[in-house]
Amino acid sequence: MSPEQGFDESVDEFLAAQTHLRSAALQPDLPVCKSCRGAVGLLIGFSEVNERYELCAPCWGYRHGQRVEQHGLADGIFPLLYAVSGRDQTSRDMWNYKDPRLGGPNDNIAFAGLASVLYVTLRDHWPCLQSNTGTSPECVTVIPSTQKPGQPSPLLELVTRVLRRLPLPTQVQELLSYRGPSTTAGGKQRGVVDPELFSAERIDPGEDILLVEDTWVSGSHAQSGATALKRAGARSVTVLVLARWLDPRHAPGEYLLEALPNLPQPGSEICPFVTPGLHRCLASATHH
Repeated sequence: MSPEQGFDESVDEFLAAQTHLRSAALQPDLPVCKSCRGAVGLLIGFSEVNERYELCAPCWGYRHGQRVEQHGLADGIFPLLYAVSGRDQTSRDMWNYKDPRLGGPNDNIAFAGLASVLYVTLRDHWPCLQSNTGTSPECVTVIPSTQKPGQPSPLLELVTRVLRRLPLPTQVQELLSYRGPSTTAGGKQRGVVDPELFSAERIDPGEDILLVEDTWVSGSHAQSGATALKRAGARSVTVLVLARWLDPRHAPGEYLLEALPNLPQPGSEICPFVTPGLHRCLASATHH
């Protein structure tokens, strides 16, 4: 067994042990926002069956309610996990992975769990991302911290560590800088795309970019980052989200919360880039 084979097997075993994780990969019988995979409301009065809107309210607003140039929004959004605010272990992982009190990247369990999800996804499904988006990202970057602007980003460290272990034709670059005030005290403006929120530098015009965000609540930060990158010359921006954040107080989303226990765990055989009936997974679960 080669060292890389041993490493891959260890990652697969570790990820399989994270039984609390639930994949946000599309399921044939679970209606979700076709953009961000959040909960969508019922089309009341239009049908006797429980049909639902195609987009959640924030994503509809980005496309139709705000004056954001359509080509400036993200070209594709792919969440890997669901996390329920204040209720499940995954939501705690999203806080814990960047908490220095719980150790550094080498001994923080939450950091390792999220890194394993990203590693297996990119290792096994990079061809699916290329095929189903029609892009081949030359660069991977992240949404910088809005709580501690200018300080080292745990998300950037996580993505960098994962990409170092993968023979992919892409490189990690820190392209975005946060221009706003610290959001540590709360009061974030949700649901508003602000192209001036981030500055984008050192970008080669015409690049396809993979933009990684740790949590998607309303998606305003990820969409603002995508808009900034496109204004700076990016040809396309695909957003990969570690966790789609769900609010248990959101009544229209109760059906999605009820479905979570039956969703699959992330793993080699789960592809976040496919749309049932439209795209197929190109990877083989046994190729490694």
